[in-house]
Amino acid sequence: MNWELKKRVVNTLLQNIDLLSDEVFVIAATNHQDLLDKAVWRRFKTSIYFKLPDFHMRSQYIEKELAKYSYINKIDIHKIANLTKDFNFSQLHDVLIKAIKTAVFHEKKQIITTNHFMKIIKQYTFLFNDANLESTTLNELKNKGYTLREINELTGIPKSTISDRF
Repeated sequence: MNWELKKRVVNTLLQNIDLLSDEVFVIAATNHQDLLDKAVWRRFKTSIYFKLPDFHMRSQYIEKELAKYSYINKIDIHKIANLTKDFNFSQLHDVLIKAIKTAVFHEKKQIITTNHFMKIIKQYTFLFNDANLESTTLNELKNKGYTLREINELTGIPKSTISDRF
């Protein structure tokens, strides 16, 4: 999107917010608060920030969601929760659904394994681009708290090679 178009979109949003009557209560949400223009933020009197779910929250959510499916068993929930450190609940949900759909519809599998989830987590982590596994990406994972073993599981790059790149 070019700069002029972005500017028009922001101006249109601001104008529409400004046209609302005082009786209107506006609630908005974003995953990209840093991308919003400061003028948009000034239109809201209160902002509430939610942290990403921690390991315990992710584990509980994954366990609860997977319990809905009878053909899923012996999934390493802790491994999935560890490798989704910077995922929100919506992203977790997408990973779970996409892994199940991939296994059942595309691979015609009766049993879904942890590896099905690993493939989707890897796609999310590297935005469907395996060529993106450069040193800066590996450093970002390290800075997010991933261990060498977890980075190895996500990327398939040997731990010794990852260690050398750091």
